[in-house]
Amino acid sequence: MPFSIIRNDITIVKADAIVNTANPDVAIGDGVDAAIYKAAGEDKLFAARREIGVLEPGEVGITPAFDLDAKYIIHASGPWWEGGDKGEAELLRKCYDKSLILAAENGCDSIAFPLLATGTYGFPKELGIQIAVDAFTAFLLDHEMQITLVVFGEYAYHVSGKIFDDVKSFIDEEYVSAALEDEYQYDGIPEEPMEYMQCEAAFSDAETDSDASEESDEEDEFDEDWEEEPSDLSDEIGFPEPNYIKTQGGPREKGKNKRGIFANAMKAMSAARMGKAKESAPMECQAEMMFGTAEKTQSLDDALKEMYTDSFEKHLQQLINKKGLKNSEIYAAANISKQYFSKLLKGQVKPSKEKVLSLAVGLRLNLDETVDFLRLAGYALSPISQTDVVVKYFIIHEDYNVMKIDITLFDYGLDPLSKG
Repeated sequence: MPFSIIRNDITIVKADAIVNTANPDVAIGDGVDAAIYKAAGEDKLFAARREIGVLEPGEVGITPAFDLDAKYIIHASGPWWEGGDKGEAELLRKCYDKSLILAAENGCDSIAFPLLATGTYGFPKELGIQIAVDAFTAFLLDHEMQITLVVFGEYAYHVSGKIFDDVKSFIDEEYVSAALEDEYQYDGIPEEPMEYMQCEAAFSDAETDSDASEESDEEDEFDEDWEEEPSDLSDEIGFPEPNYIKTQGGPREKGKNKRGIFANAMKAMSAARMGKAKESAPMECQAEMMFGTAEKTQSLDDALKEMYTDSFEKHLQQLINKKGLKNSEIYAAANISKQYFSKLLKGQVKPSKEKVLSLAVGLRLNLDETVDFLRLAGYALSPISQTDVVVKYFIIHEDYNVMKIDITLFDYGLDPLSKG
């Protein structure tokens, strides 16, 4: 992953270049500046800094790193926030751009930044993050470098600023909606009569006019096939091992009538709408849960062929062509390395769910397209996963950058998409 965010002391981070929030004058400032001078060797670093001279806001300079575990220290002079109408954003962007270019010119493969200007200098956090993310993304379109954003100690605020509050409200609304849908589903029976009839028909074939004892034996055999033996469908088409829905009364006892089986299937169908499809219904209903309602005349085999004729990498290439995007635009926005992206297109690696979500963001897919894209790779969005809901927020708001998503996940104490 070209970009990562960590919580650490920047003076002990290993990188080719360490960026310092420099005092514009030839003087040792507070905070990160003072810590870097102390760790690098105050006298040696100050002598090198004196050779650079005054740094106006938006300007940068470079010195050796001396006692730090790095090759260079890049000194960036950030602007003070004065309301936003004095070119502060442009000056801050220059700090990031020039630092990255200077690192590249000096042969650096990695660079560590603090979050510039959002502390003492008073920059709004969400604006500071957006500027940093935009600068990193633009740079990675044409360069390969490991960029690390280092948050020092216990931040007194969320790194993502107001974005954190907006996402939190969205998560709360999503959880309330999911809870209400669960609460008010009529015994899990779908709203659409056609779905009800189709699944009931799947069970009616198992009914016979035989006597009660034969029905009981046949039902026991059906129970075992259904509940104890997992379907081979997931193996055939690459889905992960399914979890099984458990009813309130625990595992279904042998001898329960088929109407109870049908009710369980309806509950599974309801769960499927919320991304919780489970392998607890006959094959036809399982397919409907995973793929959505097919055309009335479409058989299960036709539906499977339609979904899985193309390989994931072929479908990915088709989406790239359809969207009219450059490969570099996709892997930069998705925070995926060029090498990994190349392997994906060649079918040499199987992407994790996190990587598929990252690609969906890089491809700028809408929510429906993202659901289909995940499904093709054998995954689904989960309404009980905070990570999935955070990603959903950014997709709905058409904010397509995984770096920004990772920073928000960092604020929630969740693993970044880039880690998967």
